[in-house]
Amino acid sequence: MRKTTILILSIVCLSFVQQLLAEGWSYDFENFATATAGDGPKKAIDAELRGLTWHMYGVRSNYDDTDYADGACSMRIYGEVSKAKEMTNFTLMTPREIGTFSFTLRANETWGDYQKSWIVQWSLDGEQWTTIGDAFTATMEPTEIRREINQRNARVRIVRSDYATYDYTTGSNYNYIANIDNMSITDMSGGATIVFSASETALDFGEIKLGESSQKSLELRYEGLDTAPTMEITEADASMYTYSAEGGDGLQTVTVTCRAIRRGATKAVLHIVYGEQSIDVTLTAVGVKANEDQLFSGGDGSEKNPYLISSDLDLVELSDLVEKSRNTFSGKFFRMTNDISLINIKNYRPIGNNFDRTPESEGYLRPFSGTFDGGNHTVSDLNMSRSFNSFCGLFGIVNGATIKNITVSKSKIYAQYGVAAVVGVALGSTVIDNCHTTASVEISNERFYAAGICGGFLQDGEGLITDCTNLATVRGKWGMSAGILASNDQPGLRIQRCGNQGAITDENSYVGGIVASTSKAISITDCYNTGEIYMLNGQGASNTRGAGILGSVQNFQDGLIQISNCYNAGVFNLTAQHMHPIFDAEVFFDEEFIQLHNNYYSQEINSFPFDQSVSVENSVINVPVATMKSTDFLQMLNTSTPPVWAFVEGQNKGFPLPIGKNDTGIQMPDNSLSPAIMVINGQLVICDPNAQVEVYDIEGRNVYADQGRLPQGIYIVKVVTDGDVHIQKIIL
Repeated sequence: MRKTTILILSIVCLSFVQQLLAEGWSYDFENFATATAGDGPKKAIDAELRGLTWHMYGVRSNYDDTDYADGACSMRIYGEVSKAKEMTNFTLMTPREIGTFSFTLRANETWGDYQKSWIVQWSLDGEQWTTIGDAFTATMEPTEIRREINQRNARVRIVRSDYATYDYTTGSNYNYIANIDNMSITDMSGGATIVFSASETALDFGEIKLGESSQKSLELRYEGLDTAPTMEITEADASMYTYSAEGGDGLQTVTVTCRAIRRGATKAVLHIVYGEQSIDVTLTAVGVKANEDQLFSGGDGSEKNPYLISSDLDLVELSDLVEKSRNTFSGKFFRMTNDISLINIKNYRPIGNNFDRTPESEGYLRPFSGTFDGGNHTVSDLNMSRSFNSFCGLFGIVNGATIKNITVSKSKIYAQYGVAAVVGVALGSTVIDNCHTTASVEISNERFYAAGICGGFLQDGEGLITDCTNLATVRGKWGMSAGILASNDQPGLRIQRCGNQGAITDENSYVGGIVASTSKAISITDCYNTGEIYMLNGQGASNTRGAGILGSVQNFQDGLIQISNCYNAGVFNLTAQHMHPIFDAEVFFDEEFIQLHNNYYSQEINSFPFDQSVSVENSVINVPVATMKSTDFLQMLNTSTPPVWAFVEGQNKGFPLPIGKNDTGIQMPDNSLSPAIMVINGQLVICDPNAQVEVYDIEGRNVYADQGRLPQGIYIVKVVTDGDVHIQKIIL
């Protein structure tokens, strides 16, 4: 009797499952926690959900009653999982007929503004996956995601849209959470089945010598649509790869060529689209040196043929040669060819340093003295933690060098003193030009001298810092922290067209938005601070000082402190005894050391009193915040020709920016342009938002629209502002 009962139950269960598969499938996630037997975003789970087996990683049950579409539960899916063993996915393991696949998507309230994009894919074998439809991103408004798949014996999954290149092993936390509810699968409705497959989903070209090429092919089969598939190569290393396609009538041979132009591992994606479906073929290769004598990724170090820096291996090689071979590369030229991540370099050693040596050691300082052009590329993941070392940054110690056109992003740098993202300490006639940090950078120290761009300038020379911006967070411990430069001990150092937007905090004092402290003559022109400044005065001293532009002076000898055409719109705390929006001139006993001219702040932002008794009359001027964000303020700042200041939409909290002279970033307008008309970042900018604007193309059509965003071309611009007419030909 018992065996008969078991048999009957088995038949009933089988019939129930078959009925589910025949009539579609749905799941509301109300019992998801029980079904997954203990959820967790860092746990691989295989669970049966209403008769279908699903594999999942990076998910858990959600009980937060603000984050589901209906009922009491939903599924959290994590866009980032810390050091995961596999990528986040929710995958159907039971092959079945799939017509439509749908679910409700909503952002987790905690991560409403920070989300990753996702895709739906189907597969016949669980190996090759085809993307159906566009990528989607969760918002706080519940949204139904629906995809027409129409495949028999298929599987389906949800993964991050960048799954082909996402390194899930480096996730920093459990972040970017979305919520999924009310999932369903319907049966096929009789529509046409799309056949779309590639013989390969990855092409590995192996090692290729720099300058050489290699080819690999795949077959592409397609059926069901009147059009052929389209293709493009995407991702960071796309420039190394090209493709060609031959054939037709449902079968194409696609040949991909890889030409090694940089060292190290490279990755790109051949993205193939057929109707609403797409297949991504991962392309990988490793570039290696052409011969043993080659330095870096090519070049001979001359100005016409500079050494090429194309990978993390090249930066490490440069650091090693400066350190171990004591090669300063004086008179040599370098150029970065692409963005570089240092994620695989543990505790990066700066280019030029004094690590593990005492001042009495031979070759105590081993600086870099060449010209390094970042090519307007970015170095990211520059992570250093060196509590026993000093002079840290991408470059540690430079002497008579030129460092230009580079941005540091997504990095954390910590050392004793002389800490900055770009240069730890600069000696002699060093130039730091068009260098920047992003808001994802953190700079901190154990003692003194922390800054976003440079830790300090030393020795005689003709030093220059120009067209640099800091958005990094800077945290100092014993004083001397700044946005651009922590400390200056070089007579006559010039700082031009620089700005700080990052928050600066020091546990003690001497903090400046641009420069923390100087002991020698210095000139600061056309600079600004909009970052918050906090001096915590941990020692409780009575002589702590800070300011929006130049924090203070120490042991000043002779020469001039010159600050002109600058403004401060950053918020201060009031812990320090002496705070000033520009520079606390009270520190001097003699006005002959000071030349302040045409500098601005707003009492609406910082209302505390400060002493102007030593300042030159009309040198530090209070203006309303509204004025600071108007064209009137541009006229007040723009005392030189061509104009230096302009508004750039969406940047710097609406305050003006100094216009640089470089090829990217914020650009200096052509000298022939009128003050009312500028070209910034390849776009037309009209300085007066109330101006009447007409823009004509070469065929005489008025094409001005969308606040001056125009495609590349030649235009005639007519601007009427304050009764004046300005007409200018521009090339975008």
